[in-house]
Amino acid sequence: MADARSSPVAFAREAVPVPMDIKRSAGEWGHASESGRPRSPSRAMSASERFWDLVCDHRPHLAFLLSLLVGLGAITVLGFWLADPGSPEYVIAVVNMGIVLVAFVPIGYCIRRCLRREQYAEDSSE
Repeated sequence: MADARSSPVAFAREAVPVPMDIKRSAGEWGHASESGRPRSPSRAMSASERFWDLVCDHRPHLAFLLSLLVGLGAITVLGFWLADPGSPEYVIAVVNMGIVLVAFVPIGYCIRRCLRREQYAEDSSE
């Protein structure tokens, strides 16, 4: 029988030290939530709750991205207004508006959902 050190997995475990936060179980994330408080490891969270906690931790970045999309949408509307229908610029503006709208909807939904979760958390804590 081969030595345990000869397996690639055993070698990788010895060669690469793993930080303590990564060694925790799946329910213990070890990082702070948006409120700045560390998440309670004893609190059992569903996959959906963990997903929305992670998304809502990045809400400021999503808000910046949403404002960027609003600016790009304004430039695209200006392109609609200035370009002649049927010109290549008009076609590019149509395609660009589709891209901006496709990105705007899910980002706006995520921000809205995070704000509702935050409001629900405040209402339930009172």
